[in-house]
Amino acid sequence: PNAFAAYSQATQQDLSLEWAQKRLDRCRQQLTDQVQAEIGRALRLAPPDPARALSLLNQADTAGWLQAGTGTQPSSLRNWITSRQRVADAIALLDSQPPDPDRALDLLNEARQLYADPASDDQLEQWRRLAQVFQFQRSGDLVAAQRAFDQIRPPVAELAIVQVAQRSIRQQMLGKQREALQRALATWDYVAAGQALEQCLALAPNDAEIQRAAIRQQQLAARAPELRQAMEAGWRTLEQS
Repeated sequence: PNAFAAYSQATQQDLSLEWAQKRLDRCRQQLTDQVQAEIGRALRLAPPDPARALSLLNQADTAGWLQAGTGTQPSSLRNWITSRQRVADAIALLDSQPPDPDRALDLLNEARQLYADPASDDQLEQWRRLAQVFQFQRSGDLVAAQRAFDQIRPPVAELAIVQVAQRSIRQQMLGKQREALQRALATWDYVAAGQALEQCLALAPNDAEIQRAAIRQQQLAARAPELRQAMEAGWRTLEQS
């Protein structure tokens, strides 16, 4: 920036200083490349930082570093920033209580239409999947919610908002499977109990209550022939009476 200011002042004082103009152009190009790189880093973060990107762009624009002929299109950069602001707004809606996945999806669709960046558009898709997770959760389809979670990749998958949401889904799934397990054990249905138990162990393998239920299910399975004979004898008695 200091060299740019010096060469700019020299050309203003003497328009015939061709060497200063060339160096000015070179400085402007270097500054342009630097600004673009810093803006790109801010917008490709997970989550993106459009506020920093806009501050960098405004500073460069005000200082005269972004001029025609340098290969920079400030309007294109502003579209990119606006696009990622939509993403940031969508993330805020997903992180609110309660989440608003419908509006978040609308904003993410707008972001995709405003600007295409192959280096970070995949992150946008990961946020779309998180919004879909919340939609499935709201409708009660926890299996579909978990499938959508499984498709979310790093770095988005590693963020706190995603980890918290996943724990919430898993707790809901575990609660439903616990209820199914207890119903099956109460009716001596060792087959249904085994199916529910498998799901429970996948979600909480070290849970003491589930471990006790596993022992009970094994006992039922071991007594299955005896119980079946008793039931058949009971049916015969009823038929004869």
